Amino acid sequence: MTQIRRQKLIQLKLDAAEQRARLHLQLLEEKLAIESQALEEEEDPQLTCNPPASLGVKTVTLSHISEWLMTIANAASFISPLTTKTPSDVKPPTRPDPRPWRPAVMATTPTAVNLSCTLCGDAHDIQSCERFIQMTTDDRWRFVTEKKLCFSCLSSRHQLRACEKKTKCAVRDCMRVHHTLLHAVRRVMKIDNAVNHTDKTVNTLNSADRHVFLKVVPVVVSGAKGDVLTYALLDEGAAVTLVNSSLLERAGITGPTSSLRIRGASGMTTIEPNSRLVSFNIRGVNVSNVYNVNSARSVNNLNICVDSFRYKKIVNKYPWVIDYVTDYDIRPDMIELLIGQDNIDLIITRQIIQRHKTGPIVSKTDLGYVVHGNVGLGSVPDDATVLHSCRCDELHELVKQSFSTDSFGVKQTNDFPRSREDQLALSIMERTTKLLPEGRWETGLLWKSDDLQLPDSLPLAMSRLNGVQKKMVSFPEFAFQYRSKIEENLDKGYITKIQPGDPATKTRIWYLPHFAVFNPNKPNKLRIVLDCAAKSGGKSFNDFLLRGPDFLTSLPAVLLKFRTGKFAVTADIQEMFHRVLIRPEDRHAQRILWDGETYIMNVMTFGAVCSPSSAQFVKNINARRYETTKPEAYKAIVDHHYVDDYIHSFDHEDDLIRVVDDVVHIHASGGFNLRNFVSNSKRLLAHLPAEKLAPSCLKILSDVKDDQVERVLGVRWDRETDEFLFHLKFPK
Repeated sequence: MTQIRRQKLIQLKLDAAEQRARLHLQLLEEKLAIESQALEEEEDPQLTCNPPASLGVKTVTLSHISEWLMTIANAASFISPLTTKTPSDVKPPTRPDPRPWRPAVMATTPTAVNLSCTLCGDAHDIQSCERFIQMTTDDRWRFVTEKKLCFSCLSSRHQLRACEKKTKCAVRDCMRVHHTLLHAVRRVMKIDNAVNHTDKTVNTLNSADRHVFLKVVPVVVSGAKGDVLTYALLDEGAAVTLVNSSLLERAGITGPTSSLRIRGASGMTTIEPNSRLVSFNIRGVNVSNVYNVNSARSVNNLNICVDSFRYKKIVNKYPWVIDYVTDYDIRPDMIELLIGQDNIDLIITRQIIQRHKTGPIVSKTDLGYVVHGNVGLGSVPDDATVLHSCRCDELHELVKQSFSTDSFGVKQTNDFPRSREDQLALSIMERTTKLLPEGRWETGLLWKSDDLQLPDSLPLAMSRLNGVQKKMVSFPEFAFQYRSKIEENLDKGYITKIQPGDPATKTRIWYLPHFAVFNPNKPNKLRIVLDCAAKSGGKSFNDFLLRGPDFLTSLPAVLLKFRTGKFAVTADIQEMFHRVLIRPEDRHAQRILWDGETYIMNVMTFGAVCSPSSAQFVKNINARRYETTKPEAYKAIVDHHYVDDYIHSFDHEDDLIRVVDDVVHIHASGGFNLRNFVSNSKRLLAHLPAEKLAPSCLKILSDVKDDQVERVLGVRWDRETDEFLFHLKFPK
């Protein structure tokens, strides 16, 4: 009974297969009939597309179709020669096929092709897989080789020899047959004298005959941590502005993060999973105007490959370039910003200067002049582009992580050239700064130009004074502190009333509004600040002043040096800005109104943009007089001061006391009073006069218990344990 059922089941399967075969044959005949017109034009009548007519039969079977197709194939073989394999070319099977024999079944129902990624298994091609795109080029090659994918189309159904497409790489100048995602990016590197046992390929391209310079300009990026000097590529072919994450970190610029897909001209795609959307201020090092960069996206590494710019070699061959471009050299790794068409105002060329058709072009942009184009520098034996390819990603990341920790605060910065504005400011300071017979320093304001026309600022100053006076009527305590501060400045000679007949440059008169500020850590201490940013006629007082060079020592470096010695000391310069006099011809640009009278500010102001640079210059030039006689004290003033704070540490108390005495003496010789001393050395505290000590240290000498925690440059220092403490409860 079972045998009969088996036979019936086999017969049913054969009948079903026969029905499917007949249906398939009918569809094949219909398809051949549709394409018959193309073959009816053949000269040989035996090659007609009507199988019954050519074979002389009425009922066409599958064997008839096979014979007919063989005739067509034989005719085609005369045009396209057959490729045969010898038995030696055929590899024997490595193992027997364990699968049992099954009857062949032909299905005619059309089905949709289900895509499946070879890497992640999702429904997409591997070319669109984000995991595959994020892999390094070496990892992609390794994966394709292990999975035996086609190097051309990345298909898993065949390899390169059987690929019908065999498309070439879309990267420019690459003629190899491989997918664009498998193209190895060649980076320009500087090869140091190092031993490398990794197998590698090194090619050298002689580029002595011609250099092509892109539009790269030195810029200053401003953020919460201050100004950072870097280089920007002005790319008119880019749709988005990109910036290195390391640059944002150094400048203190932050923003929301999101995934960013970058598609290049060659079709290669890069994904930045944690790209920041940021906006920041920028200016060229040779210009004073500040501009805003909007909607820039951060990337881990721009990796821009450009020819190195060597200023001296350019100027030697094209001397006229020196009239437009500052002395600076550019290496590819120094470019940390790419400005695209989304900030077109910054990259558009305002003026073009070209002296020779075959020479470079100088373009004027809002960020300054830039040299670009073809430049022939003749035979340069040491100038070559070295293409070095090796697998060092893992080692690179390990070394990078190590450097990011070990070099914090002590990493050597790039030696950027001074801008024209900084050079002008430095020349003004050197020309106008002098030590007066009374023992105080005098300097001039850092004007951008000698022929300035200042607008009328008197109405604004009067309006702001009315606002202050109204507040004084409403708050008597505020009025008392404000008047007391004005009288204190009068008594100290910081401000004086204008007398009839005082000389004043007609074009350099400015009335500065003033207001009061309070320190959150000292809520009862009022400070009067002159508002140098208030605008009259669209211009502020600071708009006419140069910022000046940055003479500040790195804050992390100062704090780290403070932790090296066993005995530490901190102090600050009393009213440092007000201890520097402004030369008489510039004082009328610092006029203020008070109680119906006009006064002038005789000293450096807190709100002027040039004051920090000028104050540091005066402090350092005063110490320079003792560079040879008291070198340790000179170094302490230059390297261990941050603005007006002095923080230092020593291994021995004798050295501590000796250097501190010298530092106090040097400052006093220039009119500066170093006070509020704090130290964990009781010998030093007992050695210094009482008026030089901070109130907390006076209690220590009196054996009065007091909090051992002091504030040092924004952090808390425990004198007893010599530790830094951090207060994590911030005021809302």
